[in-house]
Amino acid sequence: MATQRIDMHTHVFNVRYLPVEGIIRSRGVPDLIAKGLAKLLNARTGDDIEPSAVPAALFVAADAEAPVMALQAQTLDEAVSALAAGTPKELADDPDVRAALEDMQRVSAQELRAIAIDHVETAGVQAQFSALYGQLANMQAAPGIFETGAEYLRWFQFLTHSERVIMETLLTTYGNDVHLFIHHMMDMEAYYKHGRCYYDFVTDQLPRMRRLVNAFGGRLLTFVAYSPDRPNDLSIVRRALDDADAAGVKFYPPNGYQPDEARHDALYQELVSRDAPIFTHCTPVGMEAKPGSGANSNPSYWARVLQQFPALRLCLGHAGGDEPWFGRVPWDGSYAAQAVALAASYDNVYLEFGYHEDILDASVRESFIVRLSGLLGTNANLAKKIMYGTDWHMIEKINNHQDYFHAFEAAFADARLAQYADGFFYTNAVSYLRLPAFRDTRAGIHGADDPVVANVDRVIAVADQMAVENT
Repeated sequence: MATQRIDMHTHVFNVRYLPVEGIIRSRGVPDLIAKGLAKLLNARTGDDIEPSAVPAALFVAADAEAPVMALQAQTLDEAVSALAAGTPKELADDPDVRAALEDMQRVSAQELRAIAIDHVETAGVQAQFSALYGQLANMQAAPGIFETGAEYLRWFQFLTHSERVIMETLLTTYGNDVHLFIHHMMDMEAYYKHGRCYYDFVTDQLPRMRRLVNAFGGRLLTFVAYSPDRPNDLSIVRRALDDADAAGVKFYPPNGYQPDEARHDALYQELVSRDAPIFTHCTPVGMEAKPGSGANSNPSYWARVLQQFPALRLCLGHAGGDEPWFGRVPWDGSYAAQAVALAASYDNVYLEFGYHEDILDASVRESFIVRLSGLLGTNANLAKKIMYGTDWHMIEKINNHQDYFHAFEAAFADARLAQYADGFFYTNAVSYLRLPAFRDTRAGIHGADDPVVANVDRVIAVADQMAVENT
C-alpha cells in the first residue's frame, strides 16, 4: 500500500498575490523596467479558480508514458517564450511597458514609437515582450533560495498561471496519496518599496483562497498570513479562524520582523487562548525583503517567545534548514539544533521538513537517517513532533522535485526510522493542526455535509486507524 501522507507546507498563490514590482526592484532591476515587468506579469496571469474537467498542460515531457503537468519551463528561453506568448499584445501600448522598453533599449521615445509602429504584427510584439521578460534574468541571486536570475525567471513564469492550474498541477504531481495539503499565504506588501499587490490581501486574496478551498473539496486548507504592519492585522486573523476559513496562521520573519518583538504578543495570546497553530519560516535564508532579514528566523528569538507563551502551538518550518541535517555544515549551534531543542523542551513545538533538497541525494541521505534516528532514540517525545512537507511550489525549480516524497519514503523505510513513518507523514500533522477542533468549528458553520468537513473527517479517520494499528 502506498504511503498516505499530509503535506504540511505548500503554496498555491500566483504573481498577483505578490508585490512583484517591489520584489524585482529589490533584486537590482532598474525601476522603470521593474514597473513594466510587473505590468506584463500581472496582465498575463490567469484568474480562474474552480477546477476544469481536464487539467491544462503547457509543457509535456516527451518521454513520459502519459501526459503530465509540467508547467514550469525547464530553460530560460522556454520561460521567456512562454511568458511572451501568453501576454496580450495590447500591452505594447501601455505607458509603463513603453517606458520599460525605452529604458531597456536606451533609445528615444520617438525611436521607440517607430519600433512599435514597425512591429504591429503579433510576432513583432512578442519579440519586444521577450526582450523585456529576459531582463528578469538580471535579478540578483538570493542565496539559498534563488541562486541565479534564470531561476527567478522560471519561477515567475510558473506563477503566471491561475490558482486552478497551480492547484491542479499540485494534485497531479503529488496528489495520489496526499490526503491534505496545507497552503501558507504570504502577506509581503508592507515590506517592499512599491509593494502593492495586484490582489488586495483583505478584499481579494482571502476570498479567493476561501473559494479555492471550497472548489477542491477540502484537499487544501489555508494558513492565513500575519503581518504586524497591516491595519487590523489581529482582526483579520481572528475572523479567518472564527469562520474556519483558515486552519492556522503563517508568520514570516524574513519580511523584516523578529518573533520576540512585543508588538506580536497580542497575536500569541490570541493563539494560545484558542490553542490554534502558527507556522513560521525557520532557516537562515529565505525570501528576504532586505539583505540579511532571513536572520530574523533564528530560533533563539522563538526561545524568548516560548518563555512567555510556553503553550504556543508552533511549527518551525524547514526544521532549521537542511544543511545541518545532511552534514553539509556543523550541527552544533545551527538553526536545526536549536529548533530540535525547542521541540524537545515544549509540548506544542513541532518541526516540518520542507525544502530539504539534499534528501534527493542518496549519497548524503545516510547522514540524515543517522542524525534523526539518533535524536529520536534519545528523546521519544520528539517522534511526535516531526512532520512531512514539501514547500511546493518553491521546489518546482529543482529538476527532480517529483521524487521528493519518494526520497523521504526511502529514508523512513530504513529500519532505524520505520517505526516513526506514520507519525512523520500523517498523524503528527493531525495532532499539530488539531483537526477535530477545526472540523467541529467548520461543521458548526457549514454543516456536517460540507465537502471540506467530509475530507477532514476522512483524514481524522485515517489517523485514528493508524493509531490503532501502532498500539
